[in-house]
Amino acid sequence: MRIERVQIEEGFLDGLDVSFGPGLNVIIGERGTGKTSLIELVRFCLGVQGYTSDSTKRSLDHALSILGSGQVTVTLSDGEHETLVTRTASDDSPRASG
Repeated sequence: MRIERVQIEEGFLDGLDVSFGPGLNVIIGERGTGKTSLIELVRFCLGVQGYTSDSTKRSLDHALSILGSGQVTVTLSDGEHETLVTRTASDDSPRASG
């Protein structure tokens, strides 16, 4: 399973639509342009926990502050099938299309 696309509606990264290719992908940019925010939103959308309760809380707080009342959608692919995972700040857990 690989991340194929990330779409963000509203919040700090409103309108961001990033597609990833197979293999290694690199996110580059100046300080404050949203690199960490993108990663934290992907983690939030997929429901990925941190290694400690403190890191989980920091990650969640960061994602929620960036997302606001918006929504993040991550498209996953296994090469044959696509699954859309979507989450808003008010969702207790991710919602998947399949």
